[in-house]
Amino acid sequence: MSFLKFVEFKENIYLNGVEIKAGVSVPVLLDEDKNIKDDGVEIQKKCIINGMMEALKTKVKAEDALFYKKVLLSDKTLLERLRSTSIIKGGSSNFKDALLNIDILLSILVLDESEISYINLVRGLINAIHLCEDEGDIDTLDNRLFDILNEGLNHYPESYSLLFHMADYYKNQHNYELAKKYVNLIKGESGEKESVNILKKEVEKLEQTESEILFIYDLISMNSIDKAIEKANEFLKKDSNNWYVLMLLGWSYRIKGEFEKARENLIKCIGCGGGDFAEAYNELSLAEWEIGDKELAVTYQDSACDLGENNISFYCNAALMYLELGELDKAHERLFQAAEIDRDDEILKDSIEAYNKHSKEKFVYPKEAKEKFKNSEYAKQCLKEGKKNDKV
Repeated sequence: MSFLKFVEFKENIYLNGVEIKAGVSVPVLLDEDKNIKDDGVEIQKKCIINGMMEALKTKVKAEDALFYKKVLLSDKTLLERLRSTSIIKGGSSNFKDALLNIDILLSILVLDESEISYINLVRGLINAIHLCEDEGDIDTLDNRLFDILNEGLNHYPESYSLLFHMADYYKNQHNYELAKKYVNLIKGESGEKESVNILKKEVEKLEQTESEILFIYDLISMNSIDKAIEKANEFLKKDSNNWYVLMLLGWSYRIKGEFEKARENLIKCIGCGGGDFAEAYNELSLAEWEIGDKELAVTYQDSACDLGENNISFYCNAALMYLELGELDKAHERLFQAAEIDRDDEILKDSIEAYNKHSKEKFVYPKEAKEKFKNSEYAKQCLKEGKKNDKV
């Protein structure tokens, strides 16, 4: 881990031919959090160069930034060396390299705020987002991408590439109005107009698709189930692998009581991938339960619980199924998990009432269970997940 420090040297020093006077606060980047010694001048110079570069990325005062740039750019080959180590075309092949590349591209940008520097950093961020698998990291990179696009367009408001990427960014955020706004601002050359038209059509198609899907969802919410089934089937004739519409269709058939059709469409939904697996497994479980394969139904419901973390309804559904199967310990465990999220939830209260009636003993809430079951194997199983949020 590197540490950025600001230090003052006792004597004047020269870096890239530029004088840094004694007593002036200078940023230094160290591999360890330690004090700077006066010996080892070459190491100190490297630390100062890296420190100035790092300080520029943190948006220092304007006068300091000008001085740091003057020192760094006095090395006439610095930008050329940075550009030679950056990856532009094709992008990085793994996430770690992509992050290192972003750091290099950012170093180039702070020294050279040209349009191409912004464009290359945007491409580097997009490459990293495509390689990233962690949702938290994706959100962080998405936010950085937006900030760089916004900053770049403040400097270069007519940049074809930056406008194109901003339109694509809003398209991916499902903000189609803003996506269309930026598409319409693009003034590309004749060879670029085809790409702009393709993007514009993509935005319009996605907007229309989302509108149709929301209409089906609204129909279900208003209990117009037959109409929802009709519209969902119409939609699937033109896009048979849309996981969300398959889930809405499965949900509709399950509400209507046509459980075989519900199961068929929900299995298709899960097979398409890329969707809300937790909700799909929940609906599939409920349909399978009504069909009669109760062991399979509770297996599906356990999958919904595992995938839909902190969803009280899924935990309660599983608990009620385990109750009917006579597996009281497993029913208690699922209710226990739900109670750790919110012991005052109304669905949970109803489920606990059913548990008390069926088991003929009072449900023990998490806080009390730690005492009652503290020496039992069941307690270890019930509490082993940390009970990450011990709120009760």
